[in-house]
Amino acid sequence: MQVILFHIGNFPIRSYGLMIAVAIFLSSCVAYYLARGTVYRKHLSDLLIYIIVGGIVGARLWEVLFFQGDYYAKHVLEAFQIWNGGLSIQGGLIGGFLAGLFPKVLWLMIRMGLNRYGRLNSMKCNGISSYSQS
Repeated sequence: MQVILFHIGNFPIRSYGLMIAVAIFLSSCVAYYLARGTVYRKHLSDLLIYIIVGGIVGARLWEVLFFQGDYYAKHVLEAFQIWNGGLSIQGGLIGGFLAGLFPKVLWLMIRMGLNRYGRLNSMKCNGISSYSQS
């Protein structure tokens, strides 16, 4: 199997990326087919976006943390360059599953964390001093 199948202009179409795109498309079609006639169909597009983004982020995180951690510890900015390769199927499955399972909870946790950071940073919620006697 060839790594690069063909080019569209200067953009190479890689076999692994094409297979991932086909798998995402086919699984989306199956999900829409199975959800026909149910109330869940209107929520499916939002859920698929969460799953796809979570899968890509999970695949990259797994690759960076578990397979090439020593390299990316020295080259931190390259960890965000997914176009240079390095996605793992294990992380994609776990990231997609977690993002699909907890989309609202995850979004709420991110919002709460950013809110807390903003409030602490603007000194609106810094608490009171405690004096211990030692």
